[in-house]
Amino acid sequence: MSHKPQVSVITVTADHHAPYIKHAIESVLCQTFGNWELIIIDDGPVGKVADVVRNYRDPRIRYIRQEHVGIWHLGSSYNCALAESRAPFIAILEGDDWWPHNKLELQIPGLETGNFLVSYGVGEAFSEDGQTKLRTQPPAALTENLRMLNNQPTGSVAMAMACHWQFLSPPCLVIRKEALEKIGGFLQPDYYPAVDFPTTLQLSLLGPFHYHSEVLGYSRMHAKSATASHVPGKVYLTGMFRCWIELMRKNGVRISKDDVSAITSYWQRKFFDYYLISGRQALMQRDRKTSLRRFLNARSGARGLSKLTAISGGMLSQLPMGERLLEDVHRLLNKKTIPMLENEGVVAQSKEVIVAFEAFMIELNQISSN
Repeated sequence: MSHKPQVSVITVTADHHAPYIKHAIESVLCQTFGNWELIIIDDGPVGKVADVVRNYRDPRIRYIRQEHVGIWHLGSSYNCALAESRAPFIAILEGDDWWPHNKLELQIPGLETGNFLVSYGVGEAFSEDGQTKLRTQPPAALTENLRMLNNQPTGSVAMAMACHWQFLSPPCLVIRKEALEKIGGFLQPDYYPAVDFPTTLQLSLLGPFHYHSEVLGYSRMHAKSATASHVPGKVYLTGMFRCWIELMRKNGVRISKDDVSAITSYWQRKFFDYYLISGRQALMQRDRKTSLRRFLNARSGARGLSKLTAISGGMLSQLPMGERLLEDVHRLLNKKTIPMLENEGVVAQSKEVIVAFEAFMIELNQISSN
């Protein structure tokens, strides 16, 4: 290959991407910015992707087949591609995702002229029937704070990622290669089945980012995706908590009391149902002390009738026969929780998530500043 690319596109793929990899490749070929190379790492195990890739003769596309290592070793697959890359900037495109035609044209110039470590923007996720499932972007409360979104001061994005951990979507990322090499390449702790969260979190502690308000990448949500078919959502959530704390400790970051309060309030609101279910479970087991604590935490993150439900649960947890009265109150005030309370899987997951969150909060307070 004679030309020197300006951006290396890394596509780590596997057999379950075979129906979608053509769309991913075509979205790179259609880019209005043409100075790229595409490095496809095929993790197999059968090699179904090869049948699609061999139809392309573009010299900018490089295909590498490796022995199957799976989702828990994604870091090694990404770093294999990183070692093969020849460009100063690295873009991520998983085998079942795709890009808008002007993605690179929007992102590369800013990286060339500025000192940004990461360029990112808005992402959209689609179901197989083509309907939008979700929009991956900073929440409305953050979009008005452009300095924070651009990671100014350094570490601002890390604080946001403690709560809104999904707003840096992989197909929207372009990363300065020099910065990746400085942190040792793509990062993946052995308990976390992805590289994007730990890698961007570590990069956010090094220097400025560049946020774009445009849609810069699309994700496909389907039943055969590695995350949907192999990894429960709670693994990502509890892993995120652990990863965030470990990287803050490793880098000696001190967390302000205001940040601790904001992070705590956010997750208490998000975990209202989990706290409610876990409080009810503890009461059924006559663990009144734990039940009261869980209901009080549910109250902190609730409003209106939901808050009244949590308050009533806390009061009833301290009464004889309170567990019987609790069911009647919940049916009256918050009917939607009843099916969840009867689902053993949801009850077990609630307890695991709450235990992980409470451990996270203990460590968060330990590394906070006075």
